[in-house]
Amino acid sequence: WERGHKLNHGEPELNASSVGMALAALEAMDGLNLFGTEGSQASLVHVVADDIARTRIALSALLPRESISKEVDAALFSITGFPAFAVTDPILRAQTHQRSIDKLEGRYGCKRFLLDGHQTVIEDPHRLHYEPHELKAFANIESEWPLFFCYQFLNHLFDENFEAAANYRSRIEAVAVERDGKKLVPELYYVAPDDVEAERKAPGSQKRIPNENIPLVWAQSLFILGSMISDGLLQLEDVDPLGRHFPKTKTQETRVQVALLAENETIKQALAQAHL
Repeated sequence: WERGHKLNHGEPELNASSVGMALAALEAMDGLNLFGTEGSQASLVHVVADDIARTRIALSALLPRESISKEVDAALFSITGFPAFAVTDPILRAQTHQRSIDKLEGRYGCKRFLLDGHQTVIEDPHRLHYEPHELKAFANIESEWPLFFCYQFLNHLFDENFEAAANYRSRIEAVAVERDGKKLVPELYYVAPDDVEAERKAPGSQKRIPNENIPLVWAQSLFILGSMISDGLLQLEDVDPLGRHFPKTKTQETRVQVALLAENETIKQALAQAHL
């Protein structure tokens, strides 16, 4: 959904969630041997360090926003935590995470972003774009996605905040739909037509309905993964073998010594006077 909400008339823009995924991929690929233990130096993947640095600078400049058109986006959960672990600045990571929670989280899940009309009962599926004043109709009735509770479940496990992880697990189970004894995670919950006005006036007051996409395999797989980690069937290292979830330590200061060679005697004297 990175094209932006339907106020964005197809204009390309940078999205922090996509930049974060690209950064994680660049860092993970650097030094990878395509033939594993059987490979040689010739089969190593080398990523240009400047590419990683530029991508990290671009990401830091965007956060805590998702993009120019979107103040927050639940997709940011996937780069502040599992699977990308792309935001290494703890203050920026916490700020980005908390803004997304404060503005997007509801009883059934999280909105994808503010004024998201996708699969609301008043959406016109035949229109690509809306005018700014039209988007206000979606305020407070945006669909809520349990998928993002699954991300919170996993991210708190990686942070070793097991109490918060257990809380999100119970919230997922509360919104899951039981079929044949299995708890299935729906794609989203939406406001019924008769409840739209009441929900607009008192956000979070109305009961929502799951759509027909049950389960959303993406969400279900994350829920199962988190449950297996929580139950001790998997270790964090099994899911993140590169150890990207570990806090990054600042590298030691590097000092480079440079020898200057003077082209002629005049330059030599000038360098000497400057104590170089």
